[in-house]
Order: sequence, then C-alpha cells, then structure tokens
Amino acid sequence: MGAKVTGVCGKYNADRVKALGATTVIDYNTTDYTALDERFDAIIDVSGKKTVMQCLRVATPTGIHVNVGGDGFFTNLFQSLWVKMAMKKKATLCMQDCNGKDVAYILKLMEEGKVMPQVDQTLTLKQAPQALEYLLKGEFWHIL
Repeated sequence: MGAKVTGVCGKYNADRVKALGATTVIDYNTTDYTALDERFDAIIDVSGKKTVMQCLRVATPTGIHVNVGGDGFFTNLFQSLWVKMAMKKKATLCMQDCNGKDVAYILKLMEEGKVMPQVDQTLTLKQAPQALEYLLKGEFWHIL
C-alpha cells in the first residue's frame, strides 16, 4: 500500500512488529513517541496508554488519531469529542461489533495469507503459572 509504518512496542516484540511490515520500530520503554519531532498522518493507538492530546501532538495538521482499545477509554472518548468540536481535528474511537460478515472477511484474508495470526507460544493449563509470569513481564500481546 506504500505506507511508511512506525510500530511502537517493547523490545521483545520488535522483530515481530518488523515482520508485520513496520519500517521503523520504537521501543516504548526507552522512547516516548509522543515527544518526537517526527509527525504522523495517522496514529492508531491500540494500548490507549497515551491521551488523545499527547498523540495529536505528533500528528500532521491533517492527521488523525484512532483509539482502538486499551486503558483510558472514557478519558479518550471525552478528549476525542472535545478535539473534534473545539480544535476541528480528527480523533475517534473504534469500537468492535463483530458479526458473521466481518468474521468471514477476516477468515478470507487469513486464507489468502494477507492476515497472519501471531502466536508467541502455546501453554497447557498446567503451565498457567508460567503464563502469568509472562503476563507480569508486560511483554505480551494477549494471553488466551
């Protein structure tokens, strides 16, 4: 698609994020991407750890911020509304409402190899303590 993608993650996921197509990876443990001089056309915030205002600081004048989950949902909801009304900037929240059509489309993309699920490891129920230790490290995507 020709986009330059910057991924923000911990050092343990840097290779994975690069493999997913990021041209640049920023380690959030050492660099605050919202304090950079670089500007971004779109900021898709999965973690919700930064406020809308922090993210828009590094957006281009026509840039957009989309929060798709994580912490601070209500704070980001109100900030998004304020930013849209008072500042005339683009900020929104993306809420999921998965239906059969969406699932079929995602499955089609997976079958075509356009979307690849990322599984770090599979553990048995007996290994639940190990999974919790992994979770507490903070270097994970999801634990199911």
